Amino acid sequence: MVEDFFMDSNCIAILGGTFNPVHCGHVEIADCARKQYPDIESLVFMPNAMTYYKDGTSIASGEDRVAMLRLATSHIEHVEISEIELARGGITYTIDTLEEIHAVNPGLKIYFIIGADSLAWFDNWVRFSDILSHATILCARRDSDLNAMQKRAEEIISKAGHGEILFLDTPEFPVSSTEIRTRILEGKDTAGMLTTSVRDYIDEHGLYR
Repeated sequence: MVEDFFMDSNCIAILGGTFNPVHCGHVEIADCARKQYPDIESLVFMPNAMTYYKDGTSIASGEDRVAMLRLATSHIEHVEISEIELARGGITYTIDTLEEIHAVNPGLKIYFIIGADSLAWFDNWVRFSDILSHATILCARRDSDLNAMQKRAEEIISKAGHGEILFLDTPEFPVSSTEIRTRILEGKDTAGMLTTSVRDYIDEHGLYR
């Protein structure tokens, strides 16, 4: 299932993840990407299909995570939510998604956003070289050492023999989704971490309790 916005665009950026739940740091990345790379027509949030973490902890359903994403991004223009990986189900790989998108729009330019932690082991991703053939990697560096990241990017590109890895300046967001879930479980405040609409949704549906 490839949504129409993939077919109707010339340049998009994809931010994938579990989004369990989507937090203000995720939304900030979307805003920064479109400001720093103005050729991006749409920022696409792409929740993945995993249903359990490695420790066996269950996560919110795809339906709930999509609903929270829509609430969190409703005030931002040119943001889309893709359910490609949710529809595919099971274990899914980035290269599968990129190939599916390019099959319907071969000329589409794709920025694929990752974090500094993912850059460290990017060359261990399944078919990482093919990923670099299909997308420009956009690494959100927050407060990470740019020189060290550039050196790592050069190593990856040298290993692949091609590709482009660029960097995205984003403010530090000190709280993770894991910590947010813990705060919700303990009944603590999440102001500044979640949008009010997302927190209301979580409370109304009894998530992370």
